[in-house]
Amino acid sequence: MNGRRVYVSGVGAVSPYGLGALPLREALFTGRSAIGPIRGFDASRFATRIGGEVPPLPLEEHFDERELGWISKLAAHGVIAARLALEDAGWSDPDGIERAGVIFGTGFGSLAESGPHFVRWAEIGDAAARTMTIPVLMLNAPAAQMAMQLGLKGPALTVATACSSGSDAVGQAFREIRSGAREVMLAGGGEHALTELMLLSWSRLRVLSRRNDDPEGASRPFDADRDGLVLSDAVVLLLLESEDHLARRGGRALAEVAGYASNCDASHLTAPDEASERGAMLAALADARLAPSDIDLVCAHGTSTRRNDATEGRALRAVFANGAPFPHVAGLKSMTGHPMGASGAIGIAAAAYALEAGVVPPTINLARLDPECPIPAPSPRAVASDLRAAMVNAFAFGGHNAVIALRRAGRS
Repeated sequence: MNGRRVYVSGVGAVSPYGLGALPLREALFTGRSAIGPIRGFDASRFATRIGGEVPPLPLEEHFDERELGWISKLAAHGVIAARLALEDAGWSDPDGIERAGVIFGTGFGSLAESGPHFVRWAEIGDAAARTMTIPVLMLNAPAAQMAMQLGLKGPALTVATACSSGSDAVGQAFREIRSGAREVMLAGGGEHALTELMLLSWSRLRVLSRRNDDPEGASRPFDADRDGLVLSDAVVLLLLESEDHLARRGGRALAEVAGYASNCDASHLTAPDEASERGAMLAALADARLAPSDIDLVCAHGTSTRRNDATEGRALRAVFANGAPFPHVAGLKSMTGHPMGASGAIGIAAAAYALEAGVVPPTINLARLDPECPIPAPSPRAVASDLRAAMVNAFAFGGHNAVIALRRAGRS
């Protein structure tokens, strides 16, 4: 191994399934869709009127009243998810956490929440610029709020690589621990982007599904009849610990983070590149000292768009074209929709759960595999399997590719 071993020891989530890791885990392995009609605002004028919304969450139950004006919904959900990750890990040392750091990945930060600020400006003029506008909307605010609320005095960093942000955040935190710089890190990603402005802007790109009459069946990774992605909101944080630290405090490991790689195709803002995706996967395997034949599960990026799924399918076929059995492939966004900055963190959590339980998560809504996606058809139901290692893909606008490799805890 190249440095210290790193383990996932806890997961915290604020997702369309509710608060905490357990609702997320149960939904992902029972094949429950998070998608429904948008209720947070009037979406009737939009061509797409569905999404994965986080249920209303009374923030006054989680924060002091004086704090509410200084915290965005994304940052608030980040703090809650971070607390839940520590709780899930059985963390009981209030003083020891101060040496930890946090790395948060997000595509848009609280930018999506800026719409009402501009509307208010148009209505009342310069008086709309309030004291807390900048502290609330600045991109680093969620990471800063997590650090302040939990007392984390290590690095508090923000990673913005679009839909690979969560994976890059976990990868960078993994490197912090593997190198010996830190013992404990919180890392993951989040998005609060189901707003009128964001829905309109994504619609203009013509990448959203319009299956408004069938919300739960709208997100269809690798299906021949897929018609686009479905936006959703979520924040997922993982607690990462060195092997020694985990042993000293008597914690439990869900899975080992074994390798990470990221690259950029440097060619197009929105079109995926097969060679770069393949390169990122092979580099992550090399970093983990794993061969393609060691991988039993791939949590695919699988956005349910025509070009992205076909490109990823070809890249996967190229990586696993060595004659070894093709790994199981899971398209998690069939259930969660696309939570952008949170998607990689959800994939890593799902892969860790899969390795721990020996169960492959299902891919719902796959009626007929697209011949342009040359992978084995993912299973519509959870499948028991002896899983040794897994790979999680996150491929994003801007040509950003991030891949995380994980091992089952206890494997050498």
